[in-house]
Amino acid sequence: MGEINGYYKDSKMYLNDYFSFAHEIVHVLVPIPRKDHTHQWRYEGFADYSLILLNDMSTLRLQTKELFDNVIKKGRDDIKDKCLYDTVSLYIKEYGPLTGDDEYSELKYDKLQAQVETQYEKEGKSVVTVYDAYVKLGEHFPKEENAKITYCQSTFFVDYLIDKYSLNKFLIYCFDDFSFEEVFGVGFDLELQNWKTEFINE
Repeated sequence: MGEINGYYKDSKMYLNDYFSFAHEIVHVLVPIPRKDHTHQWRYEGFADYSLILLNDMSTLRLQTKELFDNVIKKGRDDIKDKCLYDTVSLYIKEYGPLTGDDEYSELKYDKLQAQVETQYEKEGKSVVTVYDAYVKLGEHFPKEENAKITYCQSTFFVDYLIDKYSLNKFLIYCFDDFSFEEVFGVGFDLELQNWKTEFINE
């Protein structure tokens, strides 16, 4: 999950647990073309979709109880990453405190984080989008779709698209040279907003 104040330090992503390593392995095993990185969100979203929704890989996360305890102990005012604090607090409220790492659910946590992020957007607060995350790593590519969706949101947006349109259609969108609208019959912005409206009310 990264340090208390976020996922990054010195412009390098923390690969401090097996889950993050597995995420990178999925990129290798399922080499979705990135082209000019315009659709980077689907590349990242599908990787976590594979690890969270297709398979429960929660045990690959390390020291989750320690992170939760430290976040709560530190308090919201002293944590730079307010989304992290709000998500951990909501997780504990919904599912109770962790008494061990084996009780942690990546699916539950990421879904709550995506909902917190979507609520932030609704309230006009800033969130770390896929585009922002790559900028922190020193990489720059076109904003377009990537500046409108976060990592956690992309996981559940991918799930939404697969559930609504089928895995086959999503893979066509990923691997063939068709636009979002050509494959799904609706523009990216409109469908993303439709999903966010539905998702936040779940």
